[in-house]
Amino acid sequence: MDKPIVYDIAIIGDGCASWMLLEAFSRQKGFADVRVLLIGSGEVLNRTWCFWEADLPEPYQIMVQRSWSSMSFASDEVLHVQDLDDRSYHHLPGEHFFNYFNHQFLPRHPNIIRVNSRVEGIEGAPGNFTVRCGESSYRCKQLYNSGFMAKRPHIGIWQHFKGWVIELEEGHIEPEVVRLMDFNLTQEHGCAFMYILPYSATTALVEVTFFSPQLLQESQYEHFLKEYIARTLGEKYNIIDQEFGQIPMQQGAFSANGPNGEVNLGTLGGMVKASTGYAWQRMRADSEQLAQAYFTGQKAIRTHEKTRFGFYDSLMLWIIINEPQACKRVFTQLFKKKKLPLITRFMDEKTTLAEEISIFAVLPLGLFLKALWYRWCAPISRSYMLSVIL
Repeated sequence: MDKPIVYDIAIIGDGCASWMLLEAFSRQKGFADVRVLLIGSGEVLNRTWCFWEADLPEPYQIMVQRSWSSMSFASDEVLHVQDLDDRSYHHLPGEHFFNYFNHQFLPRHPNIIRVNSRVEGIEGAPGNFTVRCGESSYRCKQLYNSGFMAKRPHIGIWQHFKGWVIELEEGHIEPEVVRLMDFNLTQEHGCAFMYILPYSATTALVEVTFFSPQLLQESQYEHFLKEYIARTLGEKYNIIDQEFGQIPMQQGAFSANGPNGEVNLGTLGGMVKASTGYAWQRMRADSEQLAQAYFTGQKAIRTHEKTRFGFYDSLMLWIIINEPQACKRVFTQLFKKKKLPLITRFMDEKTTLAEEISIFAVLPLGLFLKALWYRWCAPISRSYMLSVIL
């Protein structure tokens, strides 16, 4: 009887985070001698990613469909258009991403064995994992997981969005400027704004986005889209594509490691920034850290919530949940008084403490003090009082 194969590495899930990790692994010396198993569905996900980056490395450069150097923000009668300086805002379609990895990357790395299967469980521990897939099972020394198999955590706040790719029969879209946020719509369903990603002078993705605990009915998303497009771009257009998505904006729900010691990736590993929903750059940075850690034996420095940026996120999340109508005022003051390059670096957690103090100085102080009290001070006070009483 043949001896069962023990893979050096197994990766559960074939989404964005898993492929990014494999790409980072492939640039490490000695990768060709590592036996790798990739277990996934084999599906090409119909989604896109948008992110800002100064120097986008290969192979991601060739996947990008369009890039912009300017963004705008709108609220009431305010319209700000600013450049990103040394950065660009990139649009990367899922079709380009998965086609590259399936048809170019995978054939170049015969040490990667791909299995299309549903994972039902994980057993063992680092150095000796077993992954169960129906009647089959696979053994590996190191395991990375981007798939939810256990009960999903409760999510108290979602970023949810519905978008139409439209082609105008009449009118014109500014093709060089991304509309990052337009708050000129009702806030009755929570923090809400519109987003326009222009592909040409007549074609764009127009999206309505909400930060709220509950999703809306499909007809409600469509109502906002119809009203906004008619009001800002024109009434004569054709819908040529559409998308819907929901992203968890939750702290404390995800962990860097699973119960058996496997390494969690992507959303499961806490790579989605809780206050914005952005994850692309965090996943790519995480992949670099994990690849270096595997080949050098050094500990990976991974994104986590116990930093000052996690503290900032907690305050913003409290406001989104408890004072949703105030979000428009927060973002309006931020974009009116601070430059876009500083704002994007803050969202990427790359600012200095002095720069962060300057940002909070222009925001509604009373609102953030209220969030600080209810999010942090009040629970500590209650715990203290209980300890005294007991």
